[in-house]
Amino acid sequence: MKHLYTAYEFDSFAEAISNFIPILILVLLGLVGLGIYLYSKQYIDPDIPGLDLEGYTYQTRQMRAGIFLIAISCLVTPFVFFGFGLDYMRTTVLYRNRNFNIIEGKIQLLRDSLDREGNVLVLFSIDTVRFEIAHYDQAYKEVRDRKLFRDSSIAHISYLPSEEDDKRILKLEIKL
Repeated sequence: MKHLYTAYEFDSFAEAISNFIPILILVLLGLVGLGIYLYSKQYIDPDIPGLDLEGYTYQTRQMRAGIFLIAISCLVTPFVFFGFGLDYMRTTVLYRNRNFNIIEGKIQLLRDSLDREGNVLVLFSIDTVRFEIAHYDQAYKEVRDRKLFRDSSIAHISYLPSEEDDKRILKLEIKL
């Protein structure tokens, strides 16, 4: 009897951390901007010659910097949320509802490649189902070590269906 080695499994907590860190950074940026703005509103400019720069006082420049940080945070955060956050939530719901496909078979056509943006990819197929794993995916760390993951290894993969090769792998097991 051969044992299955779990090379990768979708971990909702680890995925949440990696997907929501950019959102957290943007929110903190907005809070720093708010702090700068509120501090500069109560700040009283000393009447020192030379503090005026192009007609703007130190207080005005600080307030504008705070408003700029708040604006950047408010404008970029929704795009980041809809890019990362919704994909994570969709994956988590499908994973919990067990709404994914499972395939088992020999790994074939295993090779490394580069995509248009220069990202390193691991491409392979099992039967007629093609997969690609990018270097920034959590599963890549396990498949780059070719001691276990190689052509003709037997793999058991749970994945989200997709028309393209970049199917979301939820669980990757290799028979020892």
